[in-house]
Amino acid sequence: MNAFIASYGMLSGIGMGMTYMIPLVCCMEYFPDNKGLISGIILGSYGLGSFIFNLVATTIANPDGANAYIKSDDPNLTFFEPSVADRVPMMLRTLCMIWFCLVLISASLISIPAKKETQTTETFQDDAAISSLVITRSECSDDFENMSELANFS
Repeated sequence: MNAFIASYGMLSGIGMGMTYMIPLVCCMEYFPDNKGLISGIILGSYGLGSFIFNLVATTIANPDGANAYIKSDDPNLTFFEPSVADRVPMMLRTLCMIWFCLVLISASLISIPAKKETQTTETFQDDAAISSLVITRSECSDDFENMSELANFS
């Protein structure tokens, strides 16, 4: 049981990280000016997926909507009937198959945009504007000498 909990925790953590970070990075490459909007859409979709799969898991494990009926000594702890507990492994297998299919579909659709190989005229103009702002070392030396002459004058 401990191996199941450890592997489930590790694999679900890796899976959740991949399902959030990979689309986020790829979409930010496509829409660099709308990073906040893209992040919000992906995060909202992530939450909506959790909501939907919670309903799917509940429908698979407890299709009749049975209420918990076995009480323990702890008044806050209740258990479902055995028919619900028997469906939990099937629910996990079914959800894993659904997620695997969705991952295959998603992986085939996701891509990073190709980088532009040629510069546009705007880029050349931007480069020229930036290079005109760059101060050369000789200009700095001349300015420093002028300042030191002014300092000696006073």
